[in-house]
Parts: sequence; structure tokens; C-alpha cells
Amino acid sequence: MKGLCIRAEATVEFGLSSSNFTTSHLPNSELPTMTDSEYAELESFIDLPLYDDDDPRCSSIDTLPQEPDFEDVREVVEISVAHTTGRQDGMEPQGAIRHWNSDRTKSNIYVYFWRRRQSSF
Repeated sequence: MKGLCIRAEATVEFGLSSSNFTTSHLPNSELPTMTDSEYAELESFIDLPLYDDDDPRCSSIDTLPQEPDFEDVREVVEISVAHTTGRQDGMEPQGAIRHWNSDRTKSNIYVYFWRRRQSSF
């Protein structure tokens, strides 16, 4: 099975731990997943983009811009972690990416938050 592979410096949350990652986004893999119906529960994402993994606009939400206001990207793949992350200070939802399997019959949704840099004073 062939899938899209993303290399990014970010924090990925699986509910147990977080770390920098290089990961293949393959539906039906061992990784936790978020379904379309679970994604629809996230009210803070209603007006934000949901891109398919082959859309070039994906980098607008999974890659931190060259801005001093933000310091981290958090990729979340579980609904419970998305709810928790959304309540943390400084975390701002940016959108989601739907990652398809090779024949485009199943997908997983990954949501993205950017952490706002805390002022130092």
C-alpha cells in the first residue's frame, strides 16, 4: 500500500505522549484515527478548512508560518485529545487534513492547532 508521507517538525498527540515526528499517514494503520463524524463534533473547526491530503493548501495549516506570534504546530488524531488541546491557553485551531488510503475508500482526519507564543513579560 502506498500513502502520503509527511516530514514535519511538529508535535503529534496520540493521547499518551507527544514528540517530533516523521510519519506516514495511512488509514487502517496502527495509529489512532479521527472519523468524519467525530470531526463534525469539533465546533471550533466548523468554519476552518478541511483539505484532502493531495491539496497543495495543506501546508497552510500543517506548517508554521514565519511569524513571531506562533511557536509550535500540534497535530491531533484523536477526538478526546482535540477537545483537550482546544481548551489549552494559546492553542488556536487552524484546520484539518483528510488523509486517504491508496484507493481513496477510507480516510482519517488530522486536526491542527498552532500554539501562540507566550509574552515574556
